[in-house]
Amino acid sequence: NGDRTMTSIIKVDQIQTAAGATPAITDLGVSMKYFKSAVSTANYASGGERVYALSSFAGSTGTSGSDAITITEAGTYKLDFFLGSYTTSDGVNSRWQENYLYLNSTKILDSRATIIDIDNNNEYYAINGSIIVDCAVGDTLQLRGNGVVSWGISASYGSNITGIRIA
Repeated sequence: NGDRTMTSIIKVDQIQTAAGATPAITDLGVSMKYFKSAVSTANYASGGERVYALSSFAGSTGTSGSDAITITEAGTYKLDFFLGSYTTSDGVNSRWQENYLYLNSTKILDSRATIIDIDNNNEYYAINGSIIVDCAVGDTLQLRGNGVVSWGISASYGSNITGIRIA
């Protein structure tokens, strides 16, 4: 009895769970559940944390208000944000910019940058962050920022937050 190698192809019309529902399986083998939202274009004044407004929400594992995403399906999420930003006031040679991701009332991620004023104009910069975290149904996610001068966030520069449920 030697080893035998066999190859085969299985073709089916539909895969179902025992209850008859279609599971999240694609031609790639799995379909991840997700949410995504643009961060609205807006200007923010210096002097403390500012909550970033959200827009264009999509996905199946959360809902969005104007400034927070509420988790509707518990699990472990890979959360990412990208902020395309620009300063809206001048007058200093160097300025700092902090951006935070909050889970409920707890800061879980802090992304910072120092921006050098090159030509007394508005300076453009990008900040991103990524974290894996467990979320429960009803948890809220919020992006906030703080800066030494007033600053702007622009959706047209690709500012967004995304979450992929990985477990």
